[in-house]
Amino acid sequence: MRARSLSLMLLAALLATFLLSTPPPTHANVGQASTGPTMSAVNEVPDFYAEGSSGGYYLKITPQGGSLTTSTTKMPLMPWGYVTAHWTIGTVYIIFLANVTETDFYVAFLYLTNSSTSNFFLLRMLEYQDANTLVLTFQGTQRLNARTVATSSIIMPQMRLEAKPQTTKNLLSAIGPELYLNSNRGQVFNGTQRLAVFPLLDQYFQGTDEYNELWSLLADNAGDYYFAILYMQNSDPNHVIMEHIVRLNDYKTIGGRTFDARWSRGFVNSLTVTLPTSNVTVKVDGFPFQTSKDGVASVSLPYGPVTIEAPDEIVTTGNAKLHFTSWNKFGAANPLKLVLNSTLQLTANYLSEYPLTIDSQYGNTQGSGWYPQGTNASFTVSPQITLDNGTRRVFVRWEGDYSSTSYGGSLVMSSPRHVIAIWKTQFQIKLHLAGVPENSTGEVTVNGQRLDVNGSSGSEYWADSNTQVAIQVQSTVIQGTTANYNFTELRVDDQASSSNIIVTKPITLSIVYSERSKAQSSIDLNVNPSVQGYPVLISGSVPSGVPSTVSLFYSSDNANWQTLGSVAAGADGRFSYEWKTNSPGTYFIKAYWPGDAQRAAASQTATVRILEPPFSNIGSGYFSDIIGGYVSKARGIPGLSLLIDLANALLILGVVLGTSIVPGSAVFGQFIGSLLLGFVFIFPISALILTAKAAVTHRSPSFIWLTPLMTIWVAALALIAAHGLFILSQPLLLQASEVLLIGSNVLLLPLVLSVTVARAIVS
Repeated sequence: MRARSLSLMLLAALLATFLLSTPPPTHANVGQASTGPTMSAVNEVPDFYAEGSSGGYYLKITPQGGSLTTSTTKMPLMPWGYVTAHWTIGTVYIIFLANVTETDFYVAFLYLTNSSTSNFFLLRMLEYQDANTLVLTFQGTQRLNARTVATSSIIMPQMRLEAKPQTTKNLLSAIGPELYLNSNRGQVFNGTQRLAVFPLLDQYFQGTDEYNELWSLLADNAGDYYFAILYMQNSDPNHVIMEHIVRLNDYKTIGGRTFDARWSRGFVNSLTVTLPTSNVTVKVDGFPFQTSKDGVASVSLPYGPVTIEAPDEIVTTGNAKLHFTSWNKFGAANPLKLVLNSTLQLTANYLSEYPLTIDSQYGNTQGSGWYPQGTNASFTVSPQITLDNGTRRVFVRWEGDYSSTSYGGSLVMSSPRHVIAIWKTQFQIKLHLAGVPENSTGEVTVNGQRLDVNGSSGSEYWADSNTQVAIQVQSTVIQGTTANYNFTELRVDDQASSSNIIVTKPITLSIVYSERSKAQSSIDLNVNPSVQGYPVLISGSVPSGVPSTVSLFYSSDNANWQTLGSVAAGADGRFSYEWKTNSPGTYFIKAYWPGDAQRAAASQTATVRILEPPFSNIGSGYFSDIIGGYVSKARGIPGLSLLIDLANALLILGVVLGTSIVPGSAVFGQFIGSLLLGFVFIFPISALILTAKAAVTHRSPSFIWLTPLMTIWVAALALIAAHGLFILSQPLLLQASEVLLIGSNVLLLPLVLSVTVARAIVS
């Protein structure tokens, strides 16, 4: 009786222990399963033996397997794992057993105590297909050894389960970034796998540190099935533990893991999120939910804070995308954080965006990308790309959704847009003149376009690839200074060519000329000197034939030349030009004739000395202005202009004679000129008057009355000499002395000579 009583106590303890659940052991990270083999995995379990009967059931099992037998059936069982628990009755070994068929599976837990005083042990088993649980107490033999041994590898059937939940009363729900579970199904992310979760059996406990259990079936899309137990501790509402994981396809065990997830006994609130399209991910507390074909994702949630995140962008069919703008009544925050205390319906608002795609074989394009619906998208492409090898690509036009020859454009983005840049290839034609001087220029037309080709720098023309170019040489004769150059031929890349060229690559086009010397020519040049303020007459002639132009230049040193002007030569070759200058001195005058088609250019140089005007330079400053004013007024009196010109000529002659005797002395030249002026204008009249008077009166004229004039003449000469020798005179006095000397000199010597002649006649 004592032994039987102890056995019954042990059985009651085992049953209580089972009801307290299989405790979750310390676990490793969850591994990632792969496609199952045809043979089962080899696992490590304690070295045990159990044999006994319970009613009509008979169990016999070891680490290499066993069976549960009835009068009509025999079910093979295979160990795949174990845990140990330290209870008041001692250490309990819980051996995990399984049986798998193509369409069903059994999971069992065998409780062994290794007690020498008890011949009772317990088995609890879940059958998937019919959702049956079986608890059996066996009486028989149990043995345990602390060492572990390997299980046997057996052939596994090809599973084809219909994965579904097997309980309708599950209240354990959870949500986190990698786990979601409601009353009848859920999902879990295990590494890169996404597994569906189906509740099979739930169990609840009241103690603060107790773990609620949910036995579950997990399935992926590759045909792999897993059994696992989810544990939720009453004192920790923010974590869910997944343990005792076995892949049913091959009995491979997977390490457990802990999820950051809120859990509770039932989610009483419903969240519905509506998006514009189907199969779009919406994250609730970090867990991704896919929208239905209607664009709706419905989630059961507990009371409290919740975070909802819609995708910022959704790529839709037809090469378009949607851009998140706001929620229906909760603003534009994304993710959106709320406190959920009732059923909530959310709508995510999106703005359509369309891509502008630019295809261009060459150049840099700008403007491609995504644009909100209804906006203008501007785009451009490089108008041309020039390469170093004489080749370039030239933009021609846009095709596709835009048609234009401008390299920039814009489109209203009401749908996806695609534009294509069309290009053409052009080759460079380098044109240059051959056989002519470097500064020569020739005119040609290329396909009707006029080009000036310089002998030193050449010119260029770009032609479309594989097109014909027509070359016409307009300058068949280029005139040089000493020779003419006649066009002879065209050469392409140093090979003789016709005027029509097919361009298939960059080419060099030479326009070849031959030299023909011109006949020598000469130019006649005459320059007549004049006084300051009056024109110098430059005249001459060039070879006659056709009207031409003569260029005139002047220089003061015969080295640095300045342009004087150009003058036309008539058909007879004669030309003339009047030059006015205000600067007296010696100048060199050059005439240049460029020649014509038959004669070479010619040039001639002459020398001219420009003199100061006599009257305007008698004195200077104040007296010069007075004298010049009187001379100008006198020219207005009829008949006096000729006399003034004669006086000017005499003064010029005196200046020439005086400066030849005393170079650089203007006063001495004016002195000689005034003598000539007096003998021409004063002496004939005074001599005639004095002689006639002496003949009538028979009295000789006296020199006494010339004393005042002599005094003025001597005083003026003395003042001028004193300025030159002692620098005593003031400028105004010196100017007056010059005027008095010239004026008295005009009268004095002619009158002295007239008196002498009259006295001689009377005697």
